[in-house]
Amino acid sequence: MIRSALPVVATLFIASGVFVTHHAHACSCSPPQPQLLAPMHTTNAPTSSHVRIVLPKYLKGRLVLRQHLGAEVPSKLVESPMSSISHIDLIPEKPLAPNTRYEVALVRPEQHPSTLVFGTFATGQTVDTQAPSAPKIKSTVVNGHRWSTMTSCAVNTPWIEMTLQTAVDPARDDAQMLYGVWASNGRGVVDLNAPPTAFIQEEKGKLKLGRLSYCDFDEFPLPTQGSLTLAVAALDESGNRSAVQRVTVTMSKPREAQP
Repeated sequence: MIRSALPVVATLFIASGVFVTHHAHACSCSPPQPQLLAPMHTTNAPTSSHVRIVLPKYLKGRLVLRQHLGAEVPSKLVESPMSSISHIDLIPEKPLAPNTRYEVALVRPEQHPSTLVFGTFATGQTVDTQAPSAPKIKSTVVNGHRWSTMTSCAVNTPWIEMTLQTAVDPARDDAQMLYGVWASNGRGVVDLNAPPTAFIQEEKGKLKLGRLSYCDFDEFPLPTQGSLTLAVAALDESGNRSAVQRVTVTMSKPREAQP
């Protein structure tokens, strides 16, 4: 998820050329940016790689995978159901070329520059067909430190932290794994045939769902009360999926921020 947006002191400039501020809060935030999640900063990605991306929907344009200074790669785009931040699985129709550098870009003919390159990686020579081991969910915390007296950026919205025994890829020690997380619908059903609700990067053995501040654009759909079932699976670059682990959490009303 995108957690790289930083608080700033005054106002901010977004792509439309308009300055915006939070009138009800002293906190102001820079807008979310596109992010390549995996494969990223590698020279040994499998030729069977998918490309996983987080793309804010205010950025309009055509998402492309292409060889560096070369042709576009025909790909299928599978998108998550969230409203303002898209979690995208870009699946090449054919295996990627070995030992080749690729880049991920948003093409916007009406903008200058017309092409925004926001990620790059290079392939090795391997094909990965083995699924990662399943992550083990050790514990979950709901609204663990929701309020704060230290910053005007604190929010009063649901949040979950899961502690994991992390997954392992049996084929590649350097595999860049993400975690697909599916949330149950209003009837408590998790549809594993649908795209994951989000791709989550592990942070020190933990997965975080929900907004941590006004400058956090994670909009993972969490109810304010009642029960929610989450399904979690490890995903390697090639789209191989581990066995799914499930956990049911009881959401409670977040504590109000102290004045």
